[in-house]
Amino acid sequence: MNIKRKTKFIMVLSILIFLLCGVFFSIQILAIELDPLEVETFIDGVISAQINQNRISGAVVSIVNEGELLFSKGYGYSDLEAGIPVNPEVTLFRPGSVSKLFTWTAVMQLVEEGELDLDADINNYLDFTIPGDQPITLRNIMTHTPGFEDVGEGLFVLLADDMLTLEQYLKRYLPARVFPAGDVMAYSNYATGLAGYIIELVSGMDFEDYVEENIFQPLYMDNSTFRQPLPDHLSEDLARAYKYAGGQYHQGDFEYISNNAAGAMSTTANDIANFMLAHLQLGSFENNQILQEETALEMHNYNFSHHPEIEGMALGFARDRINGEQVIAHTGATTLFYSGLYLLPEHELGLFVSYSGGDPMQMQMNNFFKSFMNQYFPEELNGLSVETSNEINEAYIGEYHPTRSNFNSEEMIINLFQRANVEASEEGFLRLNIYGDSLQLGKIETGLFQNRNHHGGQFIDQVAFIEDEEFGILMITGGPGVFQKVEWYESRIFLGGITVLILLLSIWMIITSIRCFLVDKVFREKLSRVDKRGLTGVLILLASISIVVFIAGTVNMFSSINPAYGVPDIFFGDIGDFGEIIYILPYLITGLVGLTLIFTLWSWVKGNKSLYRRLSYTIYTLAGLGFIWVMYYLNLL
Repeated sequence: MNIKRKTKFIMVLSILIFLLCGVFFSIQILAIELDPLEVETFIDGVISAQINQNRISGAVVSIVNEGELLFSKGYGYSDLEAGIPVNPEVTLFRPGSVSKLFTWTAVMQLVEEGELDLDADINNYLDFTIPGDQPITLRNIMTHTPGFEDVGEGLFVLLADDMLTLEQYLKRYLPARVFPAGDVMAYSNYATGLAGYIIELVSGMDFEDYVEENIFQPLYMDNSTFRQPLPDHLSEDLARAYKYAGGQYHQGDFEYISNNAAGAMSTTANDIANFMLAHLQLGSFENNQILQEETALEMHNYNFSHHPEIEGMALGFARDRINGEQVIAHTGATTLFYSGLYLLPEHELGLFVSYSGGDPMQMQMNNFFKSFMNQYFPEELNGLSVETSNEINEAYIGEYHPTRSNFNSEEMIINLFQRANVEASEEGFLRLNIYGDSLQLGKIETGLFQNRNHHGGQFIDQVAFIEDEEFGILMITGGPGVFQKVEWYESRIFLGGITVLILLLSIWMIITSIRCFLVDKVFREKLSRVDKRGLTGVLILLASISIVVFIAGTVNMFSSINPAYGVPDIFFGDIGDFGEIIYILPYLITGLVGLTLIFTLWSWVKGNKSLYRRLSYTIYTLAGLGFIWVMYYLNLL
């Protein structure tokens, strides 16, 4: 080929490549362009269905795309009685833990200024000491790896006079450290509060003042605040939240959150849109810069995960890959509001949704976003191959509690209701029951499994199991979602079985004691040797009454749901006089069972009771000792 023809060939080839690239990029742009009217039609359908199904009083959605507010709309009512509709510009919702993103943004601002170091011991900044041999850093806090157990006590109150300052809350409710810092993700409200307090100490400003001056004002978030109660000019615009129970709506009052940095913000959908735009534009909003580009990128990028194939945490944002798209997000909830903020940085797209009242919880928020992704970013069904095998690792099968749990107080009871269960299916898959949903998991490789329905409405895509020398089997579900396998003697079946057994035995002992009393005292008939109780029988009767009262009282406390908030009153620290008695009974039960054990052993040594009586005492005593273990495990002793 001569030089002239060769040059001409190269020019033609270059033009063809240029045209093909132009077509390719045009397709890519078209693929992510959103029509506001079509988006509105789609969102209307999804939100309307959720409102009707869950009896939600109000909801709001805002979507930003390519530097602009693409869509915002309110649904339902901010005040049912007055018939005031939700307005995305002025109606305030309380996004719960989405507030944490503002705390993390403030931390990164102070890192930029050289006032904070993400990898320094936080005790260097605090005016009190977090005990422990291993230092905790702000990076640990922002990736939810500080190692604290979860503590709910004191977090929510319903009266302004009961609310603590952030400093008071942190110093009063210091949780135990149950994992080494940096080792295990365990979501922590308390740790976020520490970050907020550090912001106060380093900046010399109240947390609310700092956020207003350095985030709200430059982003023109004029209808947002962390102040509690709300300022007068905003209080009338707060959405009233209602729970539907007993055939009617019940309005909840304002929730005061002592750990304000972890979830006390009140805001509008349009204000949150400005915040999403600032992060999608790497800290820039209009003519203001709340973060430098490199700082924003550091905040968004991968920072910690337990498994290389499962997204973990950025700095504050949870990372995930939905339908093949990179997502950074944070969800949040109070007892009245449920919210989610989702960003797709590669597409300059952000979505915020918040519900007032109802009961959508985490799965409803995630299902909303999953529906959005399936509509606008559908994943190609590429025939991902998963294995079915009869050689599933038996070590994975069992019960798991979330690492975000309390392990050292009576709040351990809540742990029982948050557990996940893994079992083998007949088809050769793993079946995971989690968050009220059931997933079938197919094996991709050793320790890594694929949700077979990840193309549908289920939010969890992949699940990994890792074996840790210190903490046993850990199950990783994405973001800060980590679960730890429990031993057989910690399982709900074992703990519940012992509880049911001692309850039935106690009821039987009470019934037989009543029968004996009636025979002896009322009908004046002579009791047989088998029916005669003696001191051991009296102890068992007292223990039985105590056990029945304790179990019934505990069930009543946790099942007496406040209709306005959808949680037991004990959630707000209101246990009443009867609750105080209930918490004393475990010690009485332990003493009575202990005495019963002594007298039962003595009856075997002396042989002064019938074989039937000795066996019945022994069975009861063993069941009673098992129940003492249950109470001890649940930190009721």
